[in-house]
Amino acid sequence: MITKEKIKETLIKIKQQNWKGYKLYFIGGAIENRETKDIDIFITGDGDEKQLVKSINNVQEKGVIDFFVVDNINEEKRGIPFEKGERFAKTYPLLPYHLKDEECLYWRSFKSNNCSPCAKRKGNKNIEKPLLIYNGVI
Repeated sequence: MITKEKIKETLIKIKQQNWKGYKLYFIGGAIENRETKDIDIFITGDGDEKQLVKSINNVQEKGVIDFFVVDNINEEKRGIPFEKGERFAKTYPLLPYHLKDEECLYWRSFKSNNCSPCAKRKGNKNIEKPLLIYNGVI
């Protein structure tokens, strides 16, 4: 399970990176005061994607800290903070051969039938609003 110390450590790592043009949010168990196996971070914005990938790689721990790049987040909405059908990117592919370029994010669509994380979201029970943890958008 993820500890409060791990969440604090993650916040420190995040603040040491360049996220200019992006907003980062905690979602899920990290803010819901419940046991969780990972830290989910959603990213919105429009900055330098190569810098975004570098920043993500400096923080990410596969299976522990997961980043998702989404088109937009409704900061006032409880539960799933994005609408079905919006594109999103998880920061690593399900299988290594899915990644075509080391400097690109792995884009997927909710409309994909074989996307297990998409299917998992249908039963998502998030109860808190997304928590803004970094605002690099001016």
